[in-house]
Amino acid sequence: MFLGSNNFTFILIAVLFLFHLIFIFYIWLMYRNIIMPTEFHNNNSNNKMQAIEIGEKYLLQNNITALELKYNLKNYSIDKIYQNKILLINDLSVNNVNLSLTGLGLDYVLGKVFFGSELFKKNSTIKSIRFWLFQAPKLFLFLFYFFILLNIIFVVVVNLKPSILDNEIINIINKYQLFSLFPILMGGLYLVCLAMSPKLKENLENLYESKMKKFVREEFPDFFGDWLNARLYARSNRFTYLVGYNFIFKHNYKYTGPFGL
Repeated sequence: MFLGSNNFTFILIAVLFLFHLIFIFYIWLMYRNIIMPTEFHNNNSNNKMQAIEIGEKYLLQNNITALELKYNLKNYSIDKIYQNKILLINDLSVNNVNLSLTGLGLDYVLGKVFFGSELFKKNSTIKSIRFWLFQAPKLFLFLFYFFILLNIIFVVVVNLKPSILDNEIINIINKYQLFSLFPILMGGLYLVCLAMSPKLKENLENLYESKMKKFVREEFPDFFGDWLNARLYARSNRFTYLVGYNFIFKHNYKYTGPFGL
């Protein structure tokens, strides 16, 4: 057999799954130790500018007129905010405090506007980051569990009805343990995506800052220093959206930046 016995294959899958859990636990420990800024400077209650106005200001300056901004109270993950030439945005609220006009709030809105507008412009770099940071992990995780289930079903069927191995295709699948190979491959690719995520997030942060620094300095000079502080905070949180496991972080939610968890 290609991978040895069924027991050996299942051990490989179990080890892969264990590494997966260890990685998630490590990120959870990091998340637990995050300390959010408690002082929000320049939060002028007399100024009622909200996310839509901030976003429209950026789109207008960059002559992006065909992209529609739509306010949505639901906080979508950043990979889902752009849909069919519509960008869904909302104001940042932490502990029921609206932080639109703070460094954190401005960074939150502009991060979404930047990401959505670059997808609208079909920026190949942003599209690639979106795939490997958000879409590929979702695909590989789904296939990992799908092939594990398929492998279990296959083993049960073969044990209940050994005559099925008379079929040449079924016999090849059994001989080379193809249904065992696939979850190992998909699980490995998922872990590779998780390992790549800090670097991909860093690249995304760099692209965002190179585009936004001049804009914030010119359009929001009173908030520029706070925005830079918000950038430092966002960069200090190295991990981003974890497909299939974000429910872990919803209890005692902590804002970790526009591209964070």
